[in-house]
Amino acid sequence: MEYKYKRKIVKDAVNIHEMCIQFEVDYDDNYLGLRDYADKYGDSHIALDKHPEIFTDQFIIDDAINRLDCSENQYEYNLYDPYFLPEIKQLKRFLKKWRVK
Repeated sequence: MEYKYKRKIVKDAVNIHEMCIQFEVDYDDNYLGLRDYADKYGDSHIALDKHPEIFTDQFIIDDAINRLDCSENQYEYNLYDPYFLPEIKQLKRFLKKWRVK
């Protein structure tokens, strides 16, 4: 059975490939205990959803900002390879929607 996310920001984030990569990094580093919670639920995305007191909206937004910076740097480093453009656009849309103004 597919998990139904309670937090819209998590649902939006896990649909972006670059965000999933960032969550893997957070998991590997056990950042804020993500690996511990993910092991409990069997999935890091569910852990992000179930613990908003730890994995706040701002935490997810900061991860998106970080991934956007990495993607833009990769885009420039790879001589503006269009491979990176869809991810950059997705991250910018995500941040436009969720970043507090």
